[in-house]
Amino acid sequence: MNLFLQLLGSGLVVGAMYALFALGFAFVFAVTRVFHLAQAATYTLAAFVFYLVYVEAELHPVLAVLVAAATAICFGVLCELVVYRPLRHRSNGDQISTLVVALGVVIVVENAVGLLFGTQPRGYSSSDVTSSVRLLGISLTVPQVQIVVVAVLVLLLSLAFIRYTRPGREMAAVSDNPELAELIGVSVRRTYVWAFVAGSLVVAIAALMVGRNTGIYPTMGLNPVLVGAVAVIVAGNGRLLPVFGSAVVMGLLENLAVLRLPSSWQPTVLFGALVIVLLARPYGLFSSRERSFVQWSS
Repeated sequence: MNLFLQLLGSGLVVGAMYALFALGFAFVFAVTRVFHLAQAATYTLAAFVFYLVYVEAELHPVLAVLVAAATAICFGVLCELVVYRPLRHRSNGDQISTLVVALGVVIVVENAVGLLFGTQPRGYSSSDVTSSVRLLGISLTVPQVQIVVVAVLVLLLSLAFIRYTRPGREMAAVSDNPELAELIGVSVRRTYVWAFVAGSLVVAIAALMVGRNTGIYPTMGLNPVLVGAVAVIVAGNGRLLPVFGSAVVMGLLENLAVLRLPSSWQPTVLFGALVIVLLARPYGLFSSRERSFVQWSS
């Protein structure tokens, strides 16, 4: 029973991490239909910029967070303006070309970070990393608890952003029907930029929280982006709540599988579940053939 509870608690933490990845991916994918693989580079850059400002330069952590977030947003917007927008016009939105170029961006950034910082894992040297909190027989570190709290806060703020701000409502409109949104005066190009701003900010938050818990290294970004993509695909309609819930369930499933399978099987369980879901529901658990990746604001 104690093992089950501990795995449940650990699964909730992993699910919260996956939820942050998924929310960042959903902001971009649901609006632009771009498989933003280069978000892996955004994730890595945010983590290492925070490390550079906070650990190497020994400046205030709040300043380090702001600089890391600004770097992530600028890089995400740069990807849209310099990479995806030209490809959208020259290749008529061909996803294969976009995917290959995005992968190239990831490789360049990862190698540049490795060249500057080395390939060895690094940490943020926080004193509360080893401090633990015990509740209902579940023992978690302080950063792990913070990941869960931050994930819930990011979800609530994301929902409020979509519902109560003009850029958020425009993103929802473009996600639903970009042609109709443009007819009523919404700038699709500007909305795409806002999608990259929001998605990059969420990914930066994820990078800082996860980096504080597990450490950082140059190739840390690709797996989180793939996990985020899986959660969005499993949810099927791009709505934030189903995406968040799918990610949490994925984390729980992956950890509880250890009760019956070796830990090395965790990725197999995760992607095996994806295969089963897509075979049974090709357009995701919460979507239909006619309405895939729309109505994502709730």
